[in-house]
Amino acid sequence: MRFDNSKYPSGKNAVDPVHVRHIKILGRVATLTAILMYVSYIPQIISNFSGHPVSPIQPLVAMINATLWVGYGWFKSKRSLK
Repeated sequence: MRFDNSKYPSGKNAVDPVHVRHIKILGRVATLTAILMYVSYIPQIISNFSGHPVSPIQPLVAMINATLWVGYGWFKSKRSLK
């Protein structure tokens, strides 16, 4: 499965392939944490409807997810601002 099919600059503006690989891994991890963030809402909603206190896991996962996406955007070498 290919996630990024755009061409990266070559020659003087070349991007290190290791950097590209790390950014792709970071993007995949951030996507997984985004899914986990929304899945973690389900037990919290059920507990709220039952009148029980909820755990802080959902805000923790949301914070980690936001941090990963900020890192992905910050370190990504090819940005599309169109």
